[in-house]
Amino acid sequence: MTFSKCWASLLPLPFKDKLYHVLNVTECVNVLDDHKTEWLYENGIGPIKKYAFHAGRLTEAPLFKIPETCRSEILTLEGIKDPEDEFKGRVERLGLKGLIFEEIWSNEQ
Repeated sequence: MTFSKCWASLLPLPFKDKLYHVLNVTECVNVLDDHKTEWLYENGIGPIKKYAFHAGRLTEAPLFKIPETCRSEILTLEGIKDPEDEFKGRVERLGLKGLIFEEIWSNEQ
């Protein structure tokens, strides 16, 4: 199964006698504002302490990654669509468990 606009793919994961699926998020967008982002280490490597994005570069993909953290983080946006149509809103409405949402940046900062 492939999602519209190719932002992710659903991969089968058979385990014992059950079939599970893994969501592979492939949308990787260069949106990090290097001048305003604060890194744990001054040389711009390591974990990010404070995120800053170029708002005009954000896409409408419900889930995406950024090159700097693509191996460890999957990001989502809030406030660009009806909350019922956004990823976080759907997860909450359906009562799904196991995901932690943490606000890391706001366009109003």
